[in-house]
Amino acid sequence: MELSGLRASKAIKAIRESQNRWALLAIVVGAQLINIYAISWLPLFFDNSESNLPVYQYRLLSMALSLLLIWIFAPNALRLFRFRIGKYPRTYTALIFIGLILGSLIYGHFQNFTILTSLDAIVFSLFIGLDEEFFNRAFVYGLLERVGMEFAMAVSSVIFGLAHFTNFFYGDESFDYVLGHVIQAAGYGYLMAGMMIATGSVWLPVAFHGLTDLRWVVMAPGEYSEIVSGSTNWFVTIFATSAYVVAGRILVGMEQQRFNLPESWKRPLRWLGLIE
Repeated sequence: MELSGLRASKAIKAIRESQNRWALLAIVVGAQLINIYAISWLPLFFDNSESNLPVYQYRLLSMALSLLLIWIFAPNALRLFRFRIGKYPRTYTALIFIGLILGSLIYGHFQNFTILTSLDAIVFSLFIGLDEEFFNRAFVYGLLERVGMEFAMAVSSVIFGLAHFTNFFYGDESFDYVLGHVIQAAGYGYLMAGMMIATGSVWLPVAFHGLTDLRWVVMAPGEYSEIVSGSTNWFVTIFATSAYVVAGRILVGMEQQRFNLPESWKRPLRWLGLIE
């Protein structure tokens, strides 16, 4: 027993110190397959169309898996869970989430949603942000950053984008639409990676991710089905993806002090905690 434990300890240490990109990519792909498929096989879910509980169960397990993977393979990435944004303390970070909630409630009021409906949509969208940012940014980026920031940003973004291809099988998206969705999601993932690097934590990407998905959560089923079953607007997809990548590069460039933006541009970025 002690011998097997020692061997396991040495294996984990070797992985934590590995600079082999192919080995690290294999871990990422294996973890993604477990995250997408294996969790749903566990006998913990039940079919209840009137409740979001199965979704919350799945995403909580996925978040726990991400934290476990980080602890095993990339413990240095645990620094990304500091509850702060840039140089700002916990109170400021909490205000970002409070602002998200209040803004969502106001939006729900104008859409004639009940408070409970709005709160459910907020929690649902935040769970998406927590789950997907924990895995794709904190784990995937945190594991790969040892072999280069650019490599880690690119791979974490591509993995995030490709994960959305499952919507073709399970989300009723047309093949043409899902291709655009994958590309745009990859660009958005690159922006979230840049935001995480600039702020030094995963929490602002979580908030922005949740805010982005809130639109889809509160959308009427008929409108949602009409959009995702149609075709991709490739001009919008290419423009949005390019904008995401450029914005991500700007954030990383400012964090590395490679260039400076006009002072008028810096004020809102300081307010958001993206720069000091």
